[in-house]
This record gives sequence, C-alpha cells and structure tokens, in this order.
Amino acid sequence: MNRSAFSVVSRRFMREAQLSSQLNQPNTVSIVDFGQTEDGLLYLVMELLAGKSLEEVLAMLERMIQEVAVYFSVDT
Repeated sequence: MNRSAFSVVSRRFMREAQLSSQLNQPNTVSIVDFGQTEDGLLYLVMELLAGKSLEEVLAMLERMIQEVAVYFSVDT
C-alpha cells in the first residue's frame, strides 16, 4: 500500500475507532484503547467477553445440522 493510501486508511481507522469508542450499548463490545504505534501499526483494543469461541459455536451448529438432517431422513 502506498503512503497516500495508507494515510487515508489510517485516518478512517482512527475516526471509526473514535466513534466506536463512544458507543455505550449493552449489545456492543467496548473499545478500551486504539491508536498507532511508533512503527505505524494501527491497533484497537476491545473488552474481553466471556463465552464460547467461534470454533465451539461452529461445532455446535454442525452437530445441530447433522441432527436436523437425520430427523428429516428418517422414514415416518
């Protein structure tokens, strides 16, 4: 990415991070910190939520899909 494009992306990232950090709703994840390192890397720190990992949710969905398939494949 050239310098000009990175500058545009960087400004947009910072603007969206700033706006997102102002959200205070029960169904949104809080933004704890955001910024840019001395090396130019952009970062965004969000609150850690307790719950299932994406891998666990996908495995659960896969089992449910299999159970539904078995249910409909059984002759009634």
